[in-house]
Amino acid sequence: MYAPVFHSLPIKVFREHTQDVLDLDWSKNNFLITSSMDKTVKLWHPERKSSLKTFHHPDFVTSVKFHPTDDRFFLSGCLDHTCRLWSIVDNEVCYKFDTLDLITSVAFSPDDGKYIVVGTFNGYIYVLATNGLTAISSFHITDKKTQTEKVVKIFQDPAQAHHGPRITGITVFSPQFDQSGNSLRILVTSNHSRIRVFDLNTKKMLELIKGFHSEILSHNAQLSTSTGGAYVVCGSDDHWIYCWTLKSSVEDNTQNEHHGSINTKKMKNGLKSSDSLKNLFSKSLSRSSSQSSGSGRNDDLTGLTMTHLSLTPNKSGSSPPSESSKSDSSNHR
Repeated sequence: MYAPVFHSLPIKVFREHTQDVLDLDWSKNNFLITSSMDKTVKLWHPERKSSLKTFHHPDFVTSVKFHPTDDRFFLSGCLDHTCRLWSIVDNEVCYKFDTLDLITSVAFSPDDGKYIVVGTFNGYIYVLATNGLTAISSFHITDKKTQTEKVVKIFQDPAQAHHGPRITGITVFSPQFDQSGNSLRILVTSNHSRIRVFDLNTKKMLELIKGFHSEILSHNAQLSTSTGGAYVVCGSDDHWIYCWTLKSSVEDNTQNEHHGSINTKKMKNGLKSSDSLKNLFSKSLSRSSSQSSGSGRNDDLTGLTMTHLSLTPNKSGSSPPSESSKSDSSNHR
């Protein structure tokens, strides 16, 4: 039976942007918005042949997001250091906020869109109130001192400012145990192969995720939630896709330290770091291979896996990274 998930040809192609498209977002009413290096944001609908509106900016527009409850408004982040909240109906900027740094990612808080989170080229996070774009808090993702400061700072002193890492993706979410939606978290992806989870209110880092590579490309980790838990999925420069369980989204972490089949490691500072899905696969393969007299089901799985690996070309870009191989070999000595 042939049941393709996607059609072989696109249902619509829009060609109005004159340079690279950097970001896009869908609204709840099926409108599409795109941002580009041609310094514009364009509004589309799949049933129209051309764009509905164009919103001009003074520089590259790196990130764009619809308001989650009212798609008459959208948020844009621009390389002119300015975050803008636009009214589509009035075709004008309602509010704007200057970060004094290149903006690389923006996001609304889920459900009500009460908050806006802005990430910058040099690793700074700004939490803003959507109404008026007033700064509520700010910190640097690697500087613990800024994460404990109570005052809001616009980091502009060149002598004290950090220079990276660049923030490549931001997602604001509520953990599964929080039914009220008051305990918001920020999932931050950066270009030095790290994904961090922060508490939006306290600025405390709750979880550190690593194992992938993101020095060259701009990867944006995606969050997926289900009844079985919360998972983070991200691409990597080494052509692999990585998946982790998000331990900080579980209310009682101590009871879920070995939740599912993905192992977790306790870190010195109390944080938890999850192994990647690739490491899990390698460990499962090693265990299956060592069971020479196991059940037929395990033998069939091992044979199928080994056949797949033998048919995969041995290229440097598709082989597991050396760090994972060393980690796996040390775990099975």
